[in-house]
Amino acid sequence: NLAVADVLCMMCLPFIALQLALVHWPFGEAL
Repeated sequence: NLAVADVLCMMCLPFIALQLALVHWPFGEAL
């Protein structure tokens, strides 16, 4: 179970980082 949770976490981290980056995106919502 811990291994599955680790894999899911590692798969979700890039999407979470991308969402955080888009929230603070300085060029508007064009991209």
